[in-house]
Order: sequence, then C-alpha cells, then structure tokens
Amino acid sequence: MVNTLIVSGGSEPGRDLLERYYKQADKVIAVDKGLNYLSKYGFEADYIIGDFDSVDTKVLADADQDKLIKYPSEKSMTDFEIALEKAIELKSDNIYLLSAMGDRMDHTMANILLLKRLATLDIRGYILDENNLISYVDGEIEIDKNDYKYLSIVVLEDTLVTLKGVKYTLDKEKVSFPSSLTISNEIVDDKGYIETDKFSLYMLTDHKENI
Repeated sequence: MVNTLIVSGGSEPGRDLLERYYKQADKVIAVDKGLNYLSKYGFEADYIIGDFDSVDTKVLADADQDKLIKYPSEKSMTDFEIALEKAIELKSDNIYLLSAMGDRMDHTMANILLLKRLATLDIRGYILDENNLISYVDGEIEIDKNDYKYLSIVVLEDTLVTLKGVKYTLDKEKVSFPSSLTISNEIVDDKGYIETDKFSLYMLTDHKENI
C-alpha cells in the first residue's frame, strides 16, 4: 500500500494533524504554500509542485532544488490538481490531502469534487482539517466509529442511500439533489455502513456549530 500526503496552500494545519499523516506517508508532495507548512516543523517533501507564487522565498531557496516541479501561473488546471495527478502517477493507494480547504471557496469546492477523479481509479482520497474528514462512497463502505461526532452524506445527484449502524437508518431511500436529509447523522455501532448507487461524498466532523 502506498500512502501519499499532499499538503496544499489552504488553511494551515496544526502540528499534530500534519505530523500524524506525515509519519504514515510513503511519499510527500508540497503544493506551493504547503511547503511553508512542512518547513515550519522541519518536515521535508519528496516533490514540490506549483507556480510558487505564494511560498516564502527563503523557504523555497532553502529547499532541495532537484525536488521542484515548476508550472506557469497561467495553466489549465490548479496546482492542487497537478499534485493529485502526481500522486496518481506514484501509484498511490491512499491520498491524504491537508490544507485543501480555506478562504477561497472556489478552490475548496473544486478540490472536494476532484475526489471523484480518485474514485474512478479506485484510489481512496481524504481531505482533512482539524475538524473534518471528507471522502467519498461509490457503492458501499464501512466506517469505524471514531472521535468524530457527526456523519453526513452529500449526494450530488438523485441517489439511493442505505445507512446502517447509525442513529438514523435508511434502506435504499431515494435522496434527491439537493437535500439535507442525510446531514448530521451519528455512528452508534462499532461501524457505520453506507451504500449508494451514485457517487456521493461522506463527511465526518466534530465541530458543533450549526448554520
């Protein structure tokens, strides 16, 4: 199994989160400003990708120049997607994506939806921050009960959803797009079971604020 960590340029991850996934990574990819976050704690990247318009100039100068893969600022895909393609090229089985969310909602939404690219290749992708984990279900999946409080399913088209081992169960329930029916559930058994007939996102969160 090849585990790849991608650290992008969104909201800065805390040290504990970054260190946890850094230690279990076989390959590490820094995306532009993500190099700042890794360098702050003395962590090194195997590949440094981007147009380097947001990384600190000293951090970039101190990096191993042989690891730099520079792209022009005007291009047909984001630095994040380029890094994702690199992780695919590395034959990753699991890709952990830190700092993939932030103040730029356009980038955040695009990054989340790019998880479908991984689904088509049977690669498991996880977008994480201090409060959330986002991944996908394309068929069926079991999720261990863990420290997250809430489990939500976000369908992207009309979808049949089955949920077991959770507070609010469903049995091949048609969930229309858009809908909040499958938001803020909770895993109550040792494992939660999700089955969908269409690609959907699942989200785990321990943040308590409602909007």
